[in-house]
Amino acid sequence: KINRLVAFICSFTFCFFHGSGQLFDLVFVIWHHIFSPFPYFLFVFIRRGTGENLYFNLYSCLSFSGVAWADDVTDPTATVEVTQNLYLEIPKDAATPEELQELTEMYESAGWVADGDYFVKQVSQKGVEVEANGETYQTDSNGVVEVPMDSEQDNVEVTVTASPVDEVKETYVVEPGTVTQVTQDVYLDDIIAEMGTDVSTENTNVQEQPSENVGTVSHGVSYSRGDTVHCNRFNGFLGDGKYYDKYDHPVLAARNFFQSDCDVALAWYTYCLSDYSSVASKRYCSLYSDVNKGHCSVLVGHSRKYHKHTGWFSPSN
Repeated sequence: KINRLVAFICSFTFCFFHGSGQLFDLVFVIWHHIFSPFPYFLFVFIRRGTGENLYFNLYSCLSFSGVAWADDVTDPTATVEVTQNLYLEIPKDAATPEELQELTEMYESAGWVADGDYFVKQVSQKGVEVEANGETYQTDSNGVVEVPMDSEQDNVEVTVTASPVDEVKETYVVEPGTVTQVTQDVYLDDIIAEMGTDVSTENTNVQEQPSENVGTVSHGVSYSRGDTVHCNRFNGFLGDGKYYDKYDHPVLAARNFFQSDCDVALAWYTYCLSDYSSVASKRYCSLYSDVNKGHCSVLVGHSRKYHKHTGWFSPSN
């Protein structure tokens, strides 16, 4: 506003001392400051060539430094940041003090924190659905989504899917230019255990598959590289690469889960949370179809077939 005022005073002074013949210029200056983003110095340049260099240079500087063109004006947005606290139960009752110490050091090395009865890890997942104004948006890899708003809206109501597990939704009122932080608590034990439920929960066509490939049978099942698996959730580099039922052998299951494809995918995406569903067609990883087999491995750039990690997250054998 100050730049515009100074430019107007300079324009008026120049026209006044330059003579009455500059009345047209004065009218143009007033019109420009009220209605037009078109720089007046261009008009001066066009009408008088290179004359009045002082005015030309002064006004051009003021124009570029102080005027926001109308075409740059955009509709406001509200920012929604979604983070998840992942909870994984510490098998205190089943572990020896040495095993408990080993698991704690293992998980803490990957950003988990031992908090009471759980290992807790805060992550920002891609794909969290945020609904606003009848449209559905998804968070990016940083857990952030920009919700467009009309310039006339003082606020807008957004709905966040808190967890695909139980499809609970939470509603927030956001205002333009603000950042709304949403925190979700996700308990992984039931999700992982559901992957190990009886084969009858799978589609009837899946029952024809060899039982050891379903990942839902008795503990201690061995796999070979390239085998079809329900989910690569037991191929972490510090485990033995076998499938163990989470509740029958919680320590072994926790060791094999650490830095598995499933562990890493859960920290990056919400898709794997749908594996809690007892309906095979709704699961992200399942033997329901070729697309679903070992699906989370694709998210992290690994083979959907069984493979055992030999390093932090790769290579594998």
